[in-house]
This record gives sequence, C-alpha cells and structure tokens, in this order.
Amino acid sequence: MAGVENTGFVLKRLPEILLELRQQGVNLFQDLVAPGEVTDTSDSSTLGRLIALVSPSDADLWEAAQEVYAAFDPNAATGIALDNLVAYAGITRIEQTFTTTPLLLTGDINTFITAGSVVGSDITGNNFTTVSGVGLTPDFASGITISVLTVANSTAYSFTYAGNTSTQTVSITSSVSATVANILSALQAQIASAHPTLSASVVGETLVVNRVDLFQRVTFAVSPNLGITKVRKIGEAVAEDAGPLPQQANTITKIVTPILGWDSVTNPIAIVTGK
Repeated sequence: MAGVENTGFVLKRLPEILLELRQQGVNLFQDLVAPGEVTDTSDSSTLGRLIALVSPSDADLWEAAQEVYAAFDPNAATGIALDNLVAYAGITRIEQTFTTTPLLLTGDINTFITAGSVVGSDITGNNFTTVSGVGLTPDFASGITISVLTVANSTAYSFTYAGNTSTQTVSITSSVSATVANILSALQAQIASAHPTLSASVVGETLVVNRVDLFQRVTFAVSPNLGITKVRKIGEAVAEDAGPLPQQANTITKIVTPILGWDSVTNPIAIVTGK
C-alpha cells in the first residue's frame, strides 16, 4: 500500500511504480498476443520503454505529494511551508543558522588560503568554506616548523614567540661537533624543560613547534641561522548547508579546493552546530 495511511504518508518509489505499470501492461495487452505467450514489458520492448518513459514523472508526483503532506507537519515542514504553518499559532519561526568551525591550517610559509576555499569531512560528507582569507605567516600563529640553515660549532640558535604582553626566547648553544640533529634535539629539550606553553617534536631534519593551546596565538621569529618552513594558523569555516551538522574534533581533514603550498587542515575542537 502507498499514500496516506494510519501510520503516516507511505511513499511509492520508482521501482514499485515500474513493477506496477509492467503488471498493468501485461493485463491490458494480454488479449493482443498469441495464446500461450505473455505480453513483453521488458526494457528492450516498445511497451517496456514507454513504461520507463512515464515512470519517473509518476515518481516525481509521489515525491511532490509527500512534500505536501510534510508541509502540514511542524516537525517535517521547511521553508515557507513552515512559516505558514506556525502562523496558525501566531508565532514566527527562528531563522536558520549555519554550523561553524575553527580550522587549523598548515602549509608552506607565506602561502595564502583564500576566502571561500572548501574543506570537507570523509566521515560525514559535509563541506565547509573558509570565512576569510588566511596568510600562513609567522605572526599570530599557532605553530611553526623550523629548519637549520647553517651548522656551526659553539654557536647560539634561538627563536622567540611574542604574545600580547610578553616575549619569550628559546635559545641553545651548539656543541663543538654540531650537527642538524643535535641542534634540533637541544632546542626540543629546552622547550620541554622551560617552555610549558609550547610542544615540540623532531620530524626528519625539522623541529615542529606548536602552542599547547592552539588558540593562544603568538608571533614567531627565528635567528638568522634558522629558518621557518611551515606555519600553522587558526581560521574559520562555515557549513555549505544550514542546520545542525555535528562534527567531532579532527574529522574535517579533506582539502576540496587545493592551493599550492597548503598541506593540511583539521578542526581542533568539536564544532558549533547550526539549527
């Protein structure tokens, strides 16, 4: 059965419509075929093709009927139908809002990620667009990746990170047999022992430095013998579709709009859902 039932509206879908019309075709045209034969309503027959031609329109009508039925249900109505429905109670509905999320954007230094760039989730399939452009520069950043430009013995290597009220310095002096590895390890050890607002890890021949609280952004600067290769910054994105789109932390990881120098994206916290 289909249509309005005691349990609500039951939609008749395209496969059911095709099956029903083919059976009706057999019944209506059976007297035109030779005794013992059955009316051919397969996709390769003329009658079958006619049925396939009109069936999608019937399916569209059933979907339209379902939308009309839903227009009188406060829990299912949307748009102008919902506006009209709640007017019977003398009220107006709250405007829809869009789900928003902060993003942690990582890429080559001085890369610019334009407003309207699209990112997405492989888990939920939801897409989000960046609200404003983000330049991956070391100012007001959440983290950087440092490389050693020159290796020298018994030489100072340092970088600073400046907040609103103070500037902190991470500094070491290389050994008498300096290498890239021991310079980076010494910087990492110095951060671990004296800079609790930072975290650091050696990755290959680079040092990845992040703020423990990614939202406490600072401005980084390095000594001339060090270089900044990558920058991590906080941006903001809004969902393409309105309504509640729950998304757990670190699940928006797909760059849909590729930009040269843009390496990765993630949402460091669960997002603020719309309605």
